[in-house]
Amino acid sequence: MSCDSDPYIFSTDTLPSDLRFLPPLANGLLGWRVYNGIMHMGGVYNGEGGRCHRADVPCPLAVKVELEEPAQHSYSLDTHTGVFTHTLSSAGVTASQSLYSHRYYPNLMVMEVLLVRRVASEEPITVKLVTSFTPQSKDIVFESCPDYKGGRRIQGQTNTAEYPGGSCPTVHLIWTPVPSTLTLLPEQSQARWGFILIVANSSDSAEASFDEGLNLMAVGNLRPSHEKAWKELWLQSKVEVAGSESLCKALVGCMFYLLSAFPSIHDTSSSFGGVSPGGLSNGGDGQDYWGHVFWDQDIWMYPGIALFYPKLARAVLEYRVGTIDGAKDNAQKQGYKGLKFPWESAVSGREVCPEDIYGQQEIHINGDVTLAFQHYLYLSEDLSVFREGRGSEVIYGVADYWVSRATWNPEDQKYHLLGLQFARVGWISNILCKGMVVANTKIPFDQESQYHPEVGMFANGLVGAGRG
Repeated sequence: MSCDSDPYIFSTDTLPSDLRFLPPLANGLLGWRVYNGIMHMGGVYNGEGGRCHRADVPCPLAVKVELEEPAQHSYSLDTHTGVFTHTLSSAGVTASQSLYSHRYYPNLMVMEVLLVRRVASEEPITVKLVTSFTPQSKDIVFESCPDYKGGRRIQGQTNTAEYPGGSCPTVHLIWTPVPSTLTLLPEQSQARWGFILIVANSSDSAEASFDEGLNLMAVGNLRPSHEKAWKELWLQSKVEVAGSESLCKALVGCMFYLLSAFPSIHDTSSSFGGVSPGGLSNGGDGQDYWGHVFWDQDIWMYPGIALFYPKLARAVLEYRVGTIDGAKDNAQKQGYKGLKFPWESAVSGREVCPEDIYGQQEIHINGDVTLAFQHYLYLSEDLSVFREGRGSEVIYGVADYWVSRATWNPEDQKYHLLGLQFARVGWISNILCKGMVVANTKIPFDQESQYHPEVGMFANGLVGAGRG
């Protein structure tokens, strides 16, 4: 990685050999690692229960540009604008390939290729476009459809629902055909080509988004509208460190990837599917927690977003509200009342953790979810999320769960919460009860060492271990 003066630009002359470390590009709905033949769409999972994972969606923009003559390569990710660029410079031409997930129009991904002649010549210059795209997926059964306004088209449905009786989401793709070569004609000093990809969950939405993409290209507002949206985001938050370029770049990179997992601040579709630790670009079968949403979202990722972006913070709360029915089902299956939010969550809110013990015992997730609601209230003083937004159902539902789960111990005249996983957030995060229960719940405290152990049996210095 080179040392650029601008901490928002990451550049190198070689890509990592491990494809998992290729730069991810995401916009809150679509996520992709550059050059990968597979991408993901928020809220689109395949598999039941613990087999539930982000469904692989084939990506037509999995294209590499190659020159016929020797060239120098450079790669850069501009986090100011969310654009990844591969530049190839030879004696006769400079070729630039730019890729981005559109920040304003969430169903849209873009590839642009620019060829600039370096020396005067009467010869055409041709570059190759090498694709790894195949219109197939192990998670989705796709079928070809008639072209739409010059765009190729496929549609399909996932193989297996998240839970018995659940629905299998549909995925529609329309994209500009990518030729095998591009040619700069003798009379041209430079030329630019644009290719768009639309991924949507309905035919009407796909067609409308493709129309919008074509119009943006026609009026020259495709990239400007994308860069404007990123500029608006960065104007609302900036965390920079003076004196340490590497630390400053790390902070900028972290904030960029975190923002990439969230929808546009202009998005009102309420289609946000939560934030997984691996982001939207990862989470396939057996990878990166399968793309599930954890407590990481509510405890670790949420505060930094809530401080600067109240609207995006509310999107996290609305995601949890959307899983109320699933949380109620989880509690009932355990024999309790109220809401038990899943240790690993997808769309429905039903437990999708591959290992049952964690779903049963990592119940501090309930405290994590309600703490996010509390933080939002303190930061925004917005009561509408509780009054009209069903937030009050979340709070009361969690309290009902704790009350029904508490067991009275006649020996110490206290309520106990039994059968818990040791959680790094501490045992006390599990105490969100009401009435007499909270007043009489046993909270372990070591008088000699003056600290709260996670559970009563802990010896001083023993650290609890939990998954996640």
